[in-house]
Amino acid sequence: MHIQTIKRKIATILLLALVSMSACLKEKKDNLIEPLDVLQKSNSSIRMFNLTGGPVDVMINNIPLTSFNNSGGATPLGLSIFPSGKWNSAENGSPFTIMNGLLDKNGKAHLVLTAGTILNEDTVLQNDITQPRDYYLLPDGSMKILARQNIPPSRPENFRIRIINMGDENDALGLGAPLSLTWADGSAVSPELQNIASNTSSEYVEIPYGSYQFKLFTGTGAGVNVIKQLAELPLNALFDGCNPDAVIPQTGLLPRVRTFKPGGVYSIVVSSGAITFWDCYRFSRLGKMVNSYRIVTELDPGVNHSYARMHALNAMPGKQVRVRVDGAFLSESPMPYLGSLPYNETVNADYKIFVQGEHTVQAVDEKGTVLAEQSLRLYPYDNYTIWVNERPDGKPGLLFSANDMTSTLYASNYNNGQFPDDGTSGTPRRVNFPYAWQSRFLNLSPDLPYATFTNDQSLFQTAPVYADSLRYSSAYVNIASGVLPERNASILYTIPAKNEFTYFGAEPIYEMDITPSFIRVFRSRPGNPGEIPGEWLKQVAPLDAKKAFIANPQLYVSGGMTPRVETGIYSIALVGRTYNSSGGDDKAKLVVIKHNK
Repeated sequence: MHIQTIKRKIATILLLALVSMSACLKEKKDNLIEPLDVLQKSNSSIRMFNLTGGPVDVMINNIPLTSFNNSGGATPLGLSIFPSGKWNSAENGSPFTIMNGLLDKNGKAHLVLTAGTILNEDTVLQNDITQPRDYYLLPDGSMKILARQNIPPSRPENFRIRIINMGDENDALGLGAPLSLTWADGSAVSPELQNIASNTSSEYVEIPYGSYQFKLFTGTGAGVNVIKQLAELPLNALFDGCNPDAVIPQTGLLPRVRTFKPGGVYSIVVSSGAITFWDCYRFSRLGKMVNSYRIVTELDPGVNHSYARMHALNAMPGKQVRVRVDGAFLSESPMPYLGSLPYNETVNADYKIFVQGEHTVQAVDEKGTVLAEQSLRLYPYDNYTIWVNERPDGKPGLLFSANDMTSTLYASNYNNGQFPDDGTSGTPRRVNFPYAWQSRFLNLSPDLPYATFTNDQSLFQTAPVYADSLRYSSAYVNIASGVLPERNASILYTIPAKNEFTYFGAEPIYEMDITPSFIRVFRSRPGNPGEIPGEWLKQVAPLDAKKAFIANPQLYVSGGMTPRVETGIYSIALVGRTYNSSGGDDKAKLVVIKHNK
């Protein structure tokens, strides 16, 4: 008994000490409302997407989750789900999953949805954990219900994608026909993703993870109708404000380059929505209901901890070369020398997927003799080009070029100079360009000490009215032979991703004057002040942007004007010998590599 009393006294003393310490360390939180924690709450099997194109108010089982335009704003619970006070319609459909705590005792959710007027007030959704469902809210208040099939891909380095066509068959622009998915050049992605009619869904297709630029056209059979291209939101379809009822060619819409994660599941969701455009005099906005699409994530696999991508290119004049990684060849046959390929045509990168870690890379000739060997450590999401090149000393070499697939640059001006940089976050310095032409430059000519690349006869400068584009001189000025720029390796040009129309007519205007027209190379010399751009190398034919940076010119033949460049991630390299050429394929030449398909 005595021992128990002592134990109780000791426990009391320890408790008082802990309380005292807590009081000393407690922060002052005057006037601070603790946010409602819903992150740890369990979710039901009911997931909803907002495809209305505007903000929606939500009430579930008589619990308002949004503001409903009341001065008091949304409830704390609702703000934890919809921080803006509304269920907005973002390009990904703004998905949210109803928490189990919002369901009634029978596992049901009675919804009232409004957008100025009541969209839907009598919908009752049943939670069924054995058959998860997705509910797509359409502009008229109706819902499209689909069974959720977010089964991970069979191979962890792949992702799965399908088409859900909820578009209007009687679309005003003739976009209600069956739809087919293509790559950037208009070639089919898969037979399973062709001819998907309205109110149907395709099967899933597995594709190796990576950065892609999908396009969606109407079309039957193996072909597509190039003047019936659907716009990917937030872009709009094309209209003539001076003749609103005219059905003009829907062509030249440039989707963004997206990176699809390994293990992810995605859907291309087509729906009809209100699209607005200027009238002839730019005094007011007109509107039509038009089919367009968005890409939604059905299953986010989280952070990629495993996979990276590499491909190899032969920049060795007169050499038959193969590259092997850890003893396995990247290609079944020798790689052609880049300088022998057709001029002004883009070479598409043929990627292989590797697990992160240390890898041994070897370049071998047609006899199997090792020409060069080097190790490379890969990290998740790395994207590398392996260049087999001739070094200035005449020996074969390997150059590993890291490709940035994000169209993002790190700006020198912190948050546009509005706030001081306290050193705790670099996010405000990141500037992303979702619709951009991006390129890096390399000098792989062994007898050209320094090269400067130009936009025709001028340096890549930022036009005053287009200050959103960024170009760093270190990315294209005085590039040493066989050496990668140490910093700011890429330049970016933003691209108007759709046509705008003149005040008095239907003639499209492409505001692309600042994108490259002809890319030329000069022999420059560093120093103070140096010679920039230097001596124009007339023996090196310039790249014609309209040929080199257009995946397939035939996509524009029926629609009229061809853009100067298309969105994409490119590398431009000078290969071959500038001065010591034999006059054959080994003479210096500009080549283009496209890193997204």
